Amino acid sequence: MKSKRTPEGSIRYESLRTGARANGLRCVFDYAPGAEVPQPAPGSLDFFLVERYRLYSSAPDGLRRGAVFHEPYPLCCAELAAWDENLLPLDDFAPTGRPPDHVIMSRGVDVTIFLLERVGDA
Repeated sequence: MKSKRTPEGSIRYESLRTGARANGLRCVFDYAPGAEVPQPAPGSLDFFLVERYRLYSSAPDGLRRGAVFHEPYPLCCAELAAWDENLLPLDDFAPTGRPPDHVIMSRGVDVTIFLLERVGDA
């Protein structure tokens, strides 16, 4: 996985999946911040999709989980210049052949990450 930001503010995200199932599948997204949108209300679709206060990480001894703290994300529309659906078949989703229905992003916030703890058995 890698991403880079152009001097104009666009972002290019690329991911190459490895492993037997993934078979070298690659996904690429090019997008840029657009118009600001209001803070989503708790219970709304945008709130559900955006506001997360836990992170998960793979470690040699198993899955780890940690709490995070940050101010609510300042949201804006994302102007999508390129996307693909290459990874959908990995989870038995059929490609749609059309742009995503909903695209939103944040320019970012500072995040505090708390101690990660092991989840379940190793």
